Amino acid sequence: MTVPVSPQPTFSNGGPTALFDAPVLAGYANDSHRWQVAPDGRRFLLLTSVGQDQARRLDVVVNWPALLQR
Repeated sequence: MTVPVSPQPTFSNGGPTALFDAPVLAGYANDSHRWQVAPDGRRFLLLTSVGQDQARRLDVVVNWPALLQR
């Protein structure tokens, strides 16, 4: 959301307006885990769904240097 403000001659503000529509993932206790603002304040990083209901398979190889010696 964005709100226009005018600090001079006295502080006044306008009504809120949505910056963009962003379907963020539900189920997180803290909003900072779902989105972050870039240090320069010009970009957002959002945790969203890409249309897959299940996570992809992840293979973890333990002690992989030993496999290289074979």
